[in-house]
Amino acid sequence: MRQPRVFSPRQNIRVGSSVKLEDLDVYHIRNSLRLRKGDEIIIFNGYREFLAELNIVRKDFVTAKVKSIVKDEKWLEKRAFNLYIGLLKAGKLDNIIKMLTELGIDKITPVQMEYSQVKKDAVTDAKTSRWNNLAIAASKQCKRISVPVIDEPIMFDDLISELENEKNKFVFLPSVTSNNILKISENKLEVNYIIGPEGGFSPAELLKLKKINCTEITINSNVLRSETAAVSALSVLKYLDKN
Repeated sequence: MRQPRVFSPRQNIRVGSSVKLEDLDVYHIRNSLRLRKGDEIIIFNGYREFLAELNIVRKDFVTAKVKSIVKDEKWLEKRAFNLYIGLLKAGKLDNIIKMLTELGIDKITPVQMEYSQVKKDAVTDAKTSRWNNLAIAASKQCKRISVPVIDEPIMFDDLISELENEKNKFVFLPSVTSNNILKISENKLEVNYIIGPEGGFSPAELLKLKKINCTEITINSNVLRSETAAVSALSVLKYLDKN
């Protein structure tokens, strides 16, 4: 049987240490997988992956003793890919988080834009927490060590402030008039890309993006849904980064 993978936010995990599992994993291990003391699991914490053995299995409390390091991923040294995406209707961002986690996204920031049908104030802390739990679950499934961060929503002008001095910033549009060359600066560790909401960008927003020198890119002659554009764009950027 494949060893279950669980996430721990604890950063100082070492061989020989005992790790208390998160509540969601406790229920899954006891009631779904029916694991017992002595069974082995994989623990990942964003930096490393460990082989561990369950040593305490109680109704509401499970710990595991770390036996060895399985994988050490120095992910902070690699290039980070960050998505800024217009706030979407319920459920759409859920799918984006799952798919982009598999593709290797590092951060997703929802943005209230002029044509967003969902407003920033409507996003509760519980929803943001749920989005981060989706990212953890997707990371377990696809065997990632790092877990993408799902930020709290921001306003469009906050996006402009955050990206104003960044080098690698791309906005994906249905069509562009200029023939931009898709090039990633090699000496920068971050790539930021921007996708609009269902209604697209407003003229005022496009002007602000142009003023901070965002590279305008078209990846398809058809009008893509925000979900499709977010996934397709990351695939293009990842491919470009490796070639």
